[in-house]
Amino acid sequence: MARKSDLEWMLWRIDDAQRSDPPLVNLIRAIQYYTDKYGRVPNRAEGAPGWAAGLPAPDGMELSESKGLPAGHLMLASDPGLKSRLPGRRA
Repeated sequence: MARKSDLEWMLWRIDDAQRSDPPLVNLIRAIQYYTDKYGRVPNRAEGAPGWAAGLPAPDGMELSESKGLPAGHLMLASDPGLKSRLPGRRA
């Protein structure tokens, strides 16, 4: 899926000491930080290729891969256009 350029994306770097943690744990850390910083829960996340292989998208979030992201990085955004879609949809 192509990244929507009209959204404000937050880049999250997974700390080297946390890279061995399961992808879901790192995604939850990023979601918590985003929520604390922006006051809303992100509903769109992109990870580096292969990072989230087999990871089901949390309810209400669209999770996809982005070839433009380096290993150990995530991009998060709150996309008001996703509210009408089914929860937990994986792109």
